[in-house]
Amino acid sequence: MPPRGSGPSDSLAENYIRVPNARHYHATRQALCRNSFTSVEDCPWPTAQLDAGRALGRAQLVPVEVDNCPQQEPPAGLIDHVWQQKAKLSDIDCDTLDILSSIWLEQAKTPDDKAITSIDEILKRRGLLPKPGGRCDLGKKYRGGFTSQQRRTVSDSIRRLESLRIILRDVEIYDNGRKRRGDLEGRALSLDLSFIRTGVDGRPEISHFSYNVGSVFSKFLFGQGKQLAWLSAKAVEYDPYHQRVEKRLIRFLSWHWRIRGRRGDYFRPFTVRALLEAAGIIPHPQRIARARARLERALETLERDGVIASYQYIPARVRLPFPDWSLLIEPPESVRKEYHSIGRTRQPSLGERVHERLKDGSLLPAAEEIDLPPNDLSAIEKGTREVHPNERPKIRKLLALPSATP
Repeated sequence: MPPRGSGPSDSLAENYIRVPNARHYHATRQALCRNSFTSVEDCPWPTAQLDAGRALGRAQLVPVEVDNCPQQEPPAGLIDHVWQQKAKLSDIDCDTLDILSSIWLEQAKTPDDKAITSIDEILKRRGLLPKPGGRCDLGKKYRGGFTSQQRRTVSDSIRRLESLRIILRDVEIYDNGRKRRGDLEGRALSLDLSFIRTGVDGRPEISHFSYNVGSVFSKFLFGQGKQLAWLSAKAVEYDPYHQRVEKRLIRFLSWHWRIRGRRGDYFRPFTVRALLEAAGIIPHPQRIARARARLERALETLERDGVIASYQYIPARVRLPFPDWSLLIEPPESVRKEYHSIGRTRQPSLGERVHERLKDGSLLPAAEEIDLPPNDLSAIEKGTREVHPNERPKIRKLLALPSATP
């Protein structure tokens, strides 16, 4: 179900989920999937530094029990338990955070609203299918639905996210329509886990629960200055162990595409080094071919599944090591169309015609056909720059216009 008032296309609503896109939200996802929480001086809790641009940010795993007694020294057993939970952080926690954020955006009308969901709903959104009930095997009848292990995996992830505290210093905030810089600190999620039931294995497990997104994120989700992105559902559906490279690339590209949507510069190339780092691929100097093969296999999977429209390497004038190569990665037309309305300037009529010409095809082949850099053609389509006189014949060729057409 898409967020109220968003008006996305049918294909976008069916194949994408809406998630926060603030820089510190993306940095938090990176810290979770990379498990980059470490020990810092004068703090007993696992801490990760967040790349929050001009702001200073950090994420910590702090159990909610500490909020009730902030002045007391936390017991050693509690600290040890948190570090044990830190060791279990993985891409599953990113999936859970994105799904919970998406569900909350569907249900919430104000930053203070709560959402209600269930463990089974999260499993469904991860693309998992419940087993049919009433199955018999060797005279033994099996219960249908999701397994206790599947439910426990999500329950454990939710409890880890419940302990996630975000601290931001000198971050840009909108208050009553005015932009200012200030500090934010609080939990990523506030959960009411009172709906507990007994699982088939006799152990307590979470069923339904209510929650809201903390102010460290919700302040960037409504009104002026809101930062939201469409994330391919494949990011949470792909296998968190065998396809974690694909999952991380989707989040990296989704974050960048939303930012680039304002200027239409989708075809500003990425360095291979940035893609490898985002995907968690650490190339060994003597095994570069293996890293390249893994990256290309991931990109081919994303292209086949419609997450990206196409990709291609940019030829370099000098010989460079593979991590310093550049890649053009084209977003799907549905994403470009959805972000089309957030540009800063109005498109000229020629740009509108270029957009109409490209809506059913890929931009990269069109740019090659008329010998125009893809980034320039994208900017013309977006309307963020005028067509230079020496480019008009190329644009006329693309649009199949007569030479006298302005």
